[in-house]
Amino acid sequence: MNNEIEAKYLSVNLEGCRADLRNAEFSCVRPWSLMRRYTFMLTELNPSLHKWARVRDEGDKITMTFKQVHDAQRINGTEEVEFEVSDFDSAVLFMQRIGFIHWAYQENQRETWVKDGIEVTLNEWPALPPFVEIEAANETLVKDASKELGFDYGKAVFGGIGRLYGLQTAFTEEDISNVRELTFSKAKTLQVEVGT
Repeated sequence: MNNEIEAKYLSVNLEGCRADLRNAEFSCVRPWSLMRRYTFMLTELNPSLHKWARVRDEGDKITMTFKQVHDAQRINGTEEVEFEVSDFDSAVLFMQRIGFIHWAYQENQRETWVKDGIEVTLNEWPALPPFVEIEAANETLVKDASKELGFDYGKAVFGGIGRLYGLQTAFTEEDISNVRELTFSKAKTLQVEVGT
């Protein structure tokens, strides 16, 4: 498995980020678009293990991914295996038929920029302020890109999306992991759904 080398920067101004990316000569390879995913619990029905699989429609491609967060405090604390498939619905059906438990349906908005092997994504999730992810082959490249784009690496956040909800909302990471439908249309009802 590969370690995902990625830093997140929270509560960003999207237009300002786009201007900084253009000035740094990054190229937009995927414009702002809706992404949808189904997540699946693996052998244990326990989201606190931080291990899951997903099928994601990225607009221009469909991926299947396994992720396990070993250390949400480190830039390389998440293991990932990802590959492309040709059909979203068939991939979801495959996961269900082999016995994995459909856990949640989630949506987010994303835009992707690249330069020299560095991928920067602008993200928005229901009930969260926009954030940026910078991903590369190693930590040095992530640090250098962060500096070039005006981010303070000392303020970078690592780990999965649940951690961001835990840091930026009244919900805990466990609350969000138990939300079965995380969509923009249901964002206002999240407090009722998680019982806060």
